Amino acid sequence: MQTTLGLSPLRKSPNIDFTPLPPSSQPYRDVLFVNARAPSAHLFEAANQRMTALADLLRILESGSGGALAQETARLASALGLLLADAQALHEAAYLRSCEEERTASCQRAPDAISPSEAPA
Repeated sequence: MQTTLGLSPLRKSPNIDFTPLPPSSQPYRDVLFVNARAPSAHLFEAANQRMTALADLLRILESGSGGALAQETARLASALGLLLADAQALHEAAYLRSCEEERTASCQRAPDAISPSEAPA
């Protein structure tokens, strides 16, 4: 199996559902994707990494004393925007996935269990 840039080709799986990141994260919708079927914890972790990077960059801007940093503001703003867009897309995917995981878990309860609406009055 040939790899490209250190990445292995993906096999089709029911646990894979790649959705493109929004246009605010990339210029084309055929480059960056998120696996909407990944566990919600994994999606939240990826989003949190990007938000931590975003916070670090904001701290650098806050403590900057002008000079070269003032000239790099547009580049920093662009990087911040990409990180924010990625984090928002990942958080949305994580939220949707956690809702799906909860529905699946509630569907997998014992068939003889009685729901509160079915309980005798």
